[in-house]
Amino acid sequence: MRVLLALALLVPPATPRVDRELLVLATDVTLITAEGLQIQARAVSIAEASGHLTLEYADASDRKQTIRCADVVEVVFGRLNPRTKFVPEDVVVTTATGDTLHGTISGALLGSDNKPCGVKLATGPFGDVDFLFEELAVMRFLNNKAFWPRKEPVFAKKSDHLVTKTSDVAEGTILSLAKTGVEYYSSRLRRNQTVPLDHLAMIVFMPPQKAPPAAPDTLHAIVSTTDGSTIQGLPVELKSGVLVLKDLRGTTYRVSTASVASLHFKNGRVVYVSDLQPSKVEENANFIRPEDGRALPSDLVYPWQADRSAAGTKLSIRGREFRKGIGVRAYSSLTYALQSRFRKFQASIGLDDALEHGDVVFEVWVDGRKSLSHPSKSGDATADIEVDVSGAGELRLVVDFGGNANIGDFADWGSARLVKE
Repeated sequence: MRVLLALALLVPPATPRVDRELLVLATDVTLITAEGLQIQARAVSIAEASGHLTLEYADASDRKQTIRCADVVEVVFGRLNPRTKFVPEDVVVTTATGDTLHGTISGALLGSDNKPCGVKLATGPFGDVDFLFEELAVMRFLNNKAFWPRKEPVFAKKSDHLVTKTSDVAEGTILSLAKTGVEYYSSRLRRNQTVPLDHLAMIVFMPPQKAPPAAPDTLHAIVSTTDGSTIQGLPVELKSGVLVLKDLRGTTYRVSTASVASLHFKNGRVVYVSDLQPSKVEENANFIRPEDGRALPSDLVYPWQADRSAAGTKLSIRGREFRKGIGVRAYSSLTYALQSRFRKFQASIGLDDALEHGDVVFEVWVDGRKSLSHPSKSGDATADIEVDVSGAGELRLVVDFGGNANIGDFADWGSARLVKE
């Protein structure tokens, strides 16, 4: 049984000031609102006003403006700029609370008994971060990205699992994780084994015995950094170009705004579709299929992905990148239960840049009726769409084959979102 140790804060704790100015952003940013407006702003700040978190800014005419954070889709600072060259120690970790951080393994984290209990990670935006094994869900090795399983593997929850780049799976308990490799106790061999980092594609950690902190059901923020990391929590303040954020575990991070790509709010008026699970999924990438729709041995498997293209790359339409959205491969039909909670559906649609020569038709169905049909080909500009879903119980997003069969039909619902009243 692992012992859960308290994780020290990365910086001295800052005192939240919910009734005063919380956040000051000195650089120019773009505000995307629930009404679909894109506002160029500067001198942005966030403050508590009349019980609501309010965003204040100066517009292009240098006039002071305010908007409730619940009405903001996203605050955009800059573009993602992920690394492309890696060494065996470079990883991206998904935590038990759902955050993702890119970094480099710098050593083993030692417990009070001087035995390894976690891993030290050097990150660009967040500095040096210590993770207990209990705080990690998945670790992927970026140097062996080509060997990552296309579909997330599901394993027994009582062991750690190491997946090598040859697709072998070792089961047991991780004892140490450092630059020298991963030492684990093998359940099958009943002895300790060591695997070099350059042999690994990913590690799936056993779930913690105690459930991790859940995201609040009140308004909070998700910060995305330029390297592709995301952390959810509460913004404390930003001064002199440094954003202070407290995550779900209470750990405080200091992040330079030069490393921040965007800030968006959850539990406001906007819900990203990629944060929802479809109630029904129909996918078949084989252009020639039986009338009864049954699967064929020749079927091409490219399942839909949240916030990634169906090819597993970042969402990108003619060079325009999207941090949120849904990537699919025609034919695709994703159905979502709305329960009459939303007023409109918005998205930016088009063929993903992962392949050329694509040709599809986007369709939006509301309560069984086709509300929108839009053909799209590779190289076409992004189409920004909006569909009325007032009082609707069901939304179905369809990408059908165009006139070019199934060649290159990787399609994106960029920034697909639902807007409440």
